[in-house]
Amino acid sequence: MTADHTQETPDAAGVDRHRQLEEEVASLTTALHSRTVIDQAIGITMQARGCNAEDAWKIITSASQHANIKVRDIAQALTASAASPVPLNTTRSTRVALMAVLGTSQLASSQHPPPTPPPGKERPPGNRPPR
Repeated sequence: MTADHTQETPDAAGVDRHRQLEEEVASLTTALHSRTVIDQAIGITMQARGCNAEDAWKIITSASQHANIKVRDIAQALTASAASPVPLNTTRSTRVALMAVLGTSQLASSQHPPPTPPPGKERPPGNRPPR
């Protein structure tokens, strides 16, 4: 008695289903990574506009629809702009969307204002910091 150890080749429907599941996993992975950035962008918008999370989400999605830019792309630009000025290579439509979310005054300057020193630590004008 010998056992038949031949492998069956998957049929076309099985291959298609496998490919479909791989694409779904990739899509869900992207969404999971994007969610963190989107949540951060909601927080930035809440602070900039003085609103709650629901209103911040509405502001971001509205800007996304009007500028025809994905929410995750606006969220990435928002989080990047929170750490530094908006890069010059940012597309015009992205800058317009950011201005809509944050308000035009937030992006008017090319640099963030210098940090305010704590009380009692102000330097007299013209004095350089020690090296």
